[in-house]
Amino acid sequence: MSPNETKSQRPGAIAQGSLLTAGVVVVLALFALVNYLGLRHYERFDWTGSDIYTLSEKSEKIVQGLDRDVQLIVLLDPSAPSYAQVDELVDRYVAANPARIVRRDLDRAKSALEFQQLVADLGIESANTLVIESEGDKRVVNQYELVEYDYSAAQMGGSPKIKEFKGEQEITSAILSLVEAEKPKVVFTIGHGETTLEGSTSQRSLSEARRLLGRDNFEIDTWQSLDEPAVPEGTDLVVISAPTTRFTPPELESLSRWVGDGGRLLVFLEPSFEAGTTALKDVGLSEWLAAYGIETARNVVIDPGASVAFFGPDTIYTDAFGSHPVVESLAQTRAPVMLAGATSVNAGEGPEGAQIEALVSTTDQAWGETNVSEEGVAQDAEDLSGPLGLAVAVALGGNSEHTAANSETDGSESDESAGESRIVVFGDLDFATDSLLAQGANSLLFVNTFNWLVEREELIEIEGRMPEQTQLTMASGEIYSLGAVVLLLMPGSALFLGIWIALRRRR
Repeated sequence: MSPNETKSQRPGAIAQGSLLTAGVVVVLALFALVNYLGLRHYERFDWTGSDIYTLSEKSEKIVQGLDRDVQLIVLLDPSAPSYAQVDELVDRYVAANPARIVRRDLDRAKSALEFQQLVADLGIESANTLVIESEGDKRVVNQYELVEYDYSAAQMGGSPKIKEFKGEQEITSAILSLVEAEKPKVVFTIGHGETTLEGSTSQRSLSEARRLLGRDNFEIDTWQSLDEPAVPEGTDLVVISAPTTRFTPPELESLSRWVGDGGRLLVFLEPSFEAGTTALKDVGLSEWLAAYGIETARNVVIDPGASVAFFGPDTIYTDAFGSHPVVESLAQTRAPVMLAGATSVNAGEGPEGAQIEALVSTTDQAWGETNVSEEGVAQDAEDLSGPLGLAVAVALGGNSEHTAANSETDGSESDESAGESRIVVFGDLDFATDSLLAQGANSLLFVNTFNWLVEREELIEIEGRMPEQTQLTMASGEIYSLGAVVLLLMPGSALFLGIWIALRRRR
């Protein structure tokens, strides 16, 4: 090649090299720009059919509204069955508000002293926990509270499977309890044979219900309504739980003043019998509740259309819900609840402006049994026919005619600025006891009711998630065919195409 030809090729080579260099610079610049935009505008995508990797709207609202820093300290061992679920969930919380929520993984091997000190300070029985901390205050969520397991396969030698993941409701509740300015105060009436969270009997224990209320940051107290004429100061919700003796007129007047001034009331009724007879007791609430549009009766609800095998005829397993916020999420998922020995509670005629809605109902095969005997149960002419209500919710404006009427009768002045009064009445308490609370959606119904009554709708509808378990079943021939395509055909095609292109260029 002559010197002149070499000189003539140099500008082309330089130009080609310059273009190549410029191309590399542009690619690197684009790469840096994409990463910068990715950091400034972080976005997560959930491609699952049931959105199991997306926080609920309620959790998003609480997390994005944080006004203080929250630290999620992960103490779970990576080998724990629930670690993968918790690991992903904690990242979701951080992504929802990275300015306020910080994740910290505490390794028991690398930070042994700090790990042991934290476990000792919090009194943690199991080291596999999640600690939520804010401004020195801490909440602990045990791994067994995060996950509900299905042990049916264990009988055949298999390992337990994750049935439901409850991490979101547990973590959100813990965060709310840390940042909430005041705890809602709930008082349970005593003096009428009620079942309370403080003095539950072994036959009707409410210890698990108490744990759920504590998890949602409720403060629990009692009210001896016979001795104290007014509801205790600072009360947000009054609960009457399965009384067995009558309320007196002065007590009912106190309750009327409470409701009329925008108070909140939750009543659990239970059929109880007169001593030595099969006659059902009257605890003195029927007429008082009827004034608010809630009709109760002295009966035991029997529903052959919603019966449960191996349980008595008075046990009901139903998914017949209304459209009220308390049960809206249950209605959407068709998650049933189980009640036992319930009395009927139906929506009736209330004061003007009252919003009265049935929460849970029976099938049309049900009836309200009034003649309970050892010979069995059978519907007769005196029994109410289904469908029957099992729970009713009422919302009353503070200036309703009923409020004014109560003020005239008890001599008190009506509070014109009183807020909305709320009442919920259940015909059963057994669904909230330790023996039944874990059945169906009982716990969700219980907690949703309390949160709606104290206007904490942000905690309603946070349900456990069912992890998606997708399996691909293939025959041995299909596996061999897939292996041949992936391991031989695809790489071979690329190799053949490369050789063909190289040969074409040499020609």
